[in-house]
Amino acid sequence: MKIIDFLIRVFFDAYRDTKIVILHYGAISINGLIIVSKLYIIRLLYSFSFIWNLIRIKILNNISQNPPKILECLLVKQHNFR
Repeated sequence: MKIIDFLIRVFFDAYRDTKIVILHYGAISINGLIIVSKLYIIRLLYSFSFIWNLIRIKILNNISQNPPKILECLLVKQHNFR
């Protein structure tokens, strides 16, 4: 029962947030109706915390002789966050 309550809450939160974003930015007039489904799916997927753990910023401190190819954020390069 707790799982069903959690999923219902997630679906309605995604709906509420999508509605707020679309009304605030006027996204339907700019992008059409397809933006509603895209924003809803993005908000729905990011409401699950295991997806957050899949996305990480990779920063290497001291790169050895054979460095792996990892792109660093421009902000990290400009401000020397290491």
